[in-house]
Amino acid sequence: MSLNPIQFGEDVLKQFTRYLLTYFPIADKRIEEQVRARVLAPATGERMLVKGPYIQLNRPFAEGPKLADLLEDADLKLHPALPGVFKPIEDLRKHQELALRSIKAGKHTVVATGTGSGKTEAFLLPIIDHCLKLRDEKAEAGVVAVLVYPMNALVNDQLDRLRHLLAGTGITFGRYTGETPRETPSGLVQLKQPRLFTPAELEDHREGRKELPLPFEECYSRADIQERRPRLLLTNYNQLELLLLRHRDLDLFQGAPLRFLVFDEVHTYTGSLGSEVACLIRRLRYITGKQPDEVTAIGTSATVQDPEGKIDGRETTLNFMHRLFGISKDRIEVVEEQYRQQAEPPGEVYNPAIPSDTQGLLDEVLEASREVQLQEEATDIPAGLLQAAERLCGRQAPHRGDNMARLYDLLACNSIVRHLTRSQDQARLLDEALNALRVIGGRQDRERDDLVAELLAYLTLGALAQQDDEPLLRPKIHYFVQGYQGIWVSFEPGDGGLTPKVYFSETATGAEAGDGLRLPLLLCRGCGQHYFRIMARESVAGNGDSGDGYYPVRVLPERDEGESDENVWYLTDALHTEDEEIPNPQDTFYLCRYCGSLHDREPTKCLNEKCGRQGPFVTMRGFFGEPKTCAACGAPNWSLAKTISGTRSSAVQDVMILAQS
Repeated sequence: MSLNPIQFGEDVLKQFTRYLLTYFPIADKRIEEQVRARVLAPATGERMLVKGPYIQLNRPFAEGPKLADLLEDADLKLHPALPGVFKPIEDLRKHQELALRSIKAGKHTVVATGTGSGKTEAFLLPIIDHCLKLRDEKAEAGVVAVLVYPMNALVNDQLDRLRHLLAGTGITFGRYTGETPRETPSGLVQLKQPRLFTPAELEDHREGRKELPLPFEECYSRADIQERRPRLLLTNYNQLELLLLRHRDLDLFQGAPLRFLVFDEVHTYTGSLGSEVACLIRRLRYITGKQPDEVTAIGTSATVQDPEGKIDGRETTLNFMHRLFGISKDRIEVVEEQYRQQAEPPGEVYNPAIPSDTQGLLDEVLEASREVQLQEEATDIPAGLLQAAERLCGRQAPHRGDNMARLYDLLACNSIVRHLTRSQDQARLLDEALNALRVIGGRQDRERDDLVAELLAYLTLGALAQQDDEPLLRPKIHYFVQGYQGIWVSFEPGDGGLTPKVYFSETATGAEAGDGLRLPLLLCRGCGQHYFRIMARESVAGNGDSGDGYYPVRVLPERDEGESDENVWYLTDALHTEDEEIPNPQDTFYLCRYCGSLHDREPTKCLNEKCGRQGPFVTMRGFFGEPKTCAACGAPNWSLAKTISGTRSSAVQDVMILAQS
């Protein structure tokens, strides 16, 4: 079965939430059932950790000239070998041409286009062109371009691309990050002179039989980089700062012929990080002896348009580049996506019939499309896929040309496909697309699962249907996911008394919100026993006749030590243990569910004179100080490795689990 993207996305999310439920075990069934219900809610439910899926259709990019044709442009004066180096991108997109012209003219440039738009090629073209000319001039070695990436994973991805791109060109390059070895390993296979990879080497690499040898042009180790001083240096901002501080690395930059400074994902350098990077950029120019306009600043970014028109994205980008790089705004060019206007396909628009067994039809479409999806270049489609499309649309495909042409004509005049091409250029929630499908297709009474299957079938077929090498639809599906940002519990009236109510925000309001004080939830990672950590001052005499007192309470974030006159207490309303004797000293208190005041005895109303509200009160077991062990299972709770800890997950670990899933 080929990939159903929404089902795949939901499966990944289920694995992720199962990990969270396992990593943060909850022994109390009242709390655990609420957490499970919220994080495992279906896509139509109110999911606490997931937004989406969002459906979006990319518009086709405007076409630019062939790279080979630009050799005739007298203003550009491109090196004749450039089309050979960039052979895979014979035809440029318009924004790539605009970026090439801007950088060649010496303008500082931001390439602000979407994912998969070819931003890397947009800035590599002028950089490699300059390096080819230096090669022919036999210019002295030295760093011409510094390419800075926010993550090592992006550095490594670019390194792999340059290995294929620059093999045989004589243009040296190197990666300098924490992964770069000090010396080149003795067993490393590297070409001894500039040459292209052979077809056999490339085939062995594609089939996984053998790794490609390193090209001659790559400076693999730190020693090699210091000795050969590559034209292109790939690094991250932390490593670049170290390079500018260490005497043994300063030779790379002192007097270097630096011409280009590239920051990938430049929009991430904001706040204090942006200030540090801005100083780093100025220090780099100072060490190389360059003025601001002698080093072309290049940034790649996400798109900067604001659909609501509240922000002038272009002006914001200019101001950002001006501050980050210390360059004049009138020397900056912002290159944005250029789109091609799609002509309405000829033919009369029709409303497709409502298909039967939509889920089975989707399965058939996915299975039949697999053959096409596995091809590097699809020129036609199998008859079975066309037949499935005909059943989806409720009519036969026009009799024109091959199966690909017939599929394109069948879908292009479909009212649902027409609506998708016009309305889904912005990411919208799946249910918004389904609501439109109900109205346009007369499907008001259809079940949601049937509508999802029908929509996915259209998106799958529309992505495969091509005319003049352009797909009819370019679908993308987005999810936004986060781990636990903390769980809070209040106590609200329920059947038989007070019961815990779970929240995923300390301050969220709404119809479902109770009026009780929200206590941050802590859990024993061993057994799932729950606790509430509070700060309490010394007992204060109550305002009643009994003479009993209460403890004023403050709720603080995990591990906050509070003030000098406060003591930390751990509370729980239910201890889940099979042991008859509890090892930790404990006392029973009565918690006001409104203000959190702890009472030695259960009063009729809260003794806090600023509260004074009536009960009932939550019966709590109290443990003074940071517990040495879990009261339920006895697991040690060391100061450096807390067994009892909060419910905020690690972003790094969340990303790792999602990626593995």
